[in-house]
Amino acid sequence: MSETKPIRFFLGANSPQGFFSLFDELEHPHESWHTFLIKGGPGCGKSGFLKKATALHSDEEQMELCPCSSDPDSLDAVILPRRHISLMDATAPHAKEAAIPAVRHTILSFGDQLNGSALQEKRREIEAICASSPEYYKLAVSYLYAAQVFLQNSYEIADHAADREKIEGYARRFAAKHFPQQNGAGREKIRFLSTICADGIVTLEETPALLCRKLYLIDDDCGAVSHRLLSALRRLALNAGHEVISCFCPMAPTKKLEHLFIPTADVAFLTSNHFHSMTDCGAVRKIHARRFQDQELMKLKRERFAYNRKAAQTLLEQAISILGESRRLHDRLEQLYIAAMDFPALEARFPQFLKMIQDYSY
Repeated sequence: MSETKPIRFFLGANSPQGFFSLFDELEHPHESWHTFLIKGGPGCGKSGFLKKATALHSDEEQMELCPCSSDPDSLDAVILPRRHISLMDATAPHAKEAAIPAVRHTILSFGDQLNGSALQEKRREIEAICASSPEYYKLAVSYLYAAQVFLQNSYEIADHAADREKIEGYARRFAAKHFPQQNGAGREKIRFLSTICADGIVTLEETPALLCRKLYLIDDDCGAVSHRLLSALRRLALNAGHEVISCFCPMAPTKKLEHLFIPTADVAFLTSNHFHSMTDCGAVRKIHARRFQDQELMKLKRERFAYNRKAAQTLLEQAISILGESRRLHDRLEQLYIAAMDFPALEARFPQFLKMIQDYSY
C-alpha cells in the first residue's frame, strides 16, 4: 500500500435528483482548514492550476485528488490533509462563496484575464449554449430517475429476502477480529467512488488498493445485502474509533452504501454488480450476497430482476448519451472562452498563488 501516491474520489455525482454535491466535505468543521476557491469561466485554467498545485504535497501525506464527476479527466478539487489545505473549482454546479474571507476561505479569480470584448462578439452563441445546457441536463436526470425506479424495485425485493440477523452476525464477527479498539472517537468521510457521465459509468478502480491492503468483494447485483452489511460494519468501525470512508451509490446518494474503506484497519469492502464489476480489484475474498438471502424467494422473482435490470440499463444508456450531448455543448463553450483568455498573464500569477497556499499551511 502506498502512503504518498495520490488517491482519487469524486466529491459530486450526477444522480436521479440532479447534481449531488459533497464539496462541504473538503473542510473538517473542527479543524483549522483553509480552502482556496477558484473562480472563473469555463476553460479559464481552473483544472490546470489544480494539477499544478499537486506539486505542493509532501512525501509524508497522502494527497487526495477529486476528478470532475462530468469529466473525470478534469480536476475539481485537491486536498492536502497534512497542511489542512484544500483547493476547489468554486463555480457551478458546486459554487461556493467565502464564509470568512482570508480566514477560512480565499478566492482566486481567474476570470480577470478574460477579454470581455472578444466574448461579446460571440454573445449570441454563448447565450444559446447556456440556455440549452440545462435542458439537456434536466432530460438526462429524468432518465436517471426512471432507471432508479426499476433498480429500487429490485432492491426492495432483495431486501425482503435478506436475513438481517445473519448479516449482523457476520459483521460483528468480522469487527471483533479486524477492528481493534482505537484511541479517540471514530471519524467518517463521505465520498463517491463512481460517477455517471458522458463516458459511461466510471469507477476509480485504482483507489482501493492505495488505501487498504485487504480488499473484500461483495457480489451483489441488487445492493440490498451489501448496503446492510456495509452499514453494520461502518457502525462497528466507528464505535471502535476507526477512520471510515463511506462511498454511496450515485443512483441513491443518501440511502445506499456501495463501498466502505477502513484505512486504520487496512480493510475495504467493495460492491460488484452488473453495472460496475470490481472483479479485477485483487480482493482477498469474495462474499456472495446469496449466502444472506432466501434463495427460494429470489428464484421466484428471477424474471422481475432480469426485466428491471434490462430496463434500467436502457434508461442509463439514454442518460449517458444525453450527458454526452451536454458535454459537447460545454466543450464548445470552453473553446469560446479559451480563445478570449490571456493565459500568459494568468500563468505569471501562479507563483504568487502557490506561495499564498504555502503561507496558509499549518
